[in-house]
Amino acid sequence: MADANANDVNANDVNIVPRTHAKLTNEKPYECPLLGLTPADVAVLQKAVPDQINLHFDSERPFSRQQASVKAKATLALERLVPALAHAEHHWAALCLLSNSNHNIQANDDRHRRRQELRKAAEDKRLADLRAAADKNLEEEGEDEKMGDLAFCLRHTRGRD
Repeated sequence: MADANANDVNANDVNIVPRTHAKLTNEKPYECPLLGLTPADVAVLQKAVPDQINLHFDSERPFSRQQASVKAKATLALERLVPALAHAEHHWAALCLLSNSNHNIQANDDRHRRRQELRKAAEDKRLADLRAAADKNLEEEGEDEKMGDLAFCLRHTRGRD
């Protein structure tokens, strides 16, 4: 009986796909032949992973700071969609996909925010330059009116008397 239990445990371990790197960011689940992902699975994952992140994750936190329950919900949802991911040891494949996608989404949001700030700063500078030029023109016109012909003579004629 002990041999039967040992055989069952060994039979379950055969389908387990181990990690090859220490960090999740170095893993490539789409390129892992042991997972056996089909092109249809990859297409489903490419659409489902960002949806799961937008649905469950806090957009201000990096992947490592997300709550464990949130990670578990997203992981299980992906493994239900693509059962081949469930063969990964400790869910490394689903977690890797979620981590990379979360990082990419946050980087895109940061770039978008920076571009908006740069556009706003450039527009503010352009408006400030226009205001400064208008103020300078008003000051010069005001001086001409106060001094009358004397300002015109001083600016446009040489002092030859």
